Amino acid sequence: TIKYNDYYYNYKIEKNELNNIYNYIEGNNNDYLFILEIPKINLKRGIINNSNVDKDIVLIDYQKYLNNNIILASHSGNCNTCYFNKLDLLNINDLIYIYKDNIKYTYKIDSIEEKIKQTFKLEDSSNSITLITCKKNTDNIQIIIKGKIINNQTR
Repeated sequence: TIKYNDYYYNYKIEKNELNNIYNYIEGNNNDYLFILEIPKINLKRGIINNSNVDKDIVLIDYQKYLNNNIILASHSGNCNTCYFNKLDLLNINDLIYIYKDNIKYTYKIDSIEEKIKQTFKLEDSSNSITLITCKKNTDNIQIIIKGKIINNQTR
């Protein structure tokens, strides 16, 4: 059962996060590198550098990010910080948005794979996004979702 205090605490965190995202998109907050949005699974989250996978969505390899190769990882499951718990609902051609420096980048998913942990190499391709999480109810399988940029527009 969810206690009122737990609900109120989580609500305050989410409300604060939404305010920070809105301020970033409006150009009033520089705390984030960018905003990740995946409409199909109702995910909208600010991304920072040097985050912890136990608390947030993690940017893997900041240098690749600077070369427009975004690689993100997060937990799946039922915890409060399992932000990628619905990645398994995504399909080829679904859209992912990145908001950065007053530009909205649109990515289209072109690949969904399941691989054994630690047995795959991430590609160095620009203008791409990769989302990584563990497959639910497994210890050693990861879901890897990749997409390519199809559009960007100044806000």
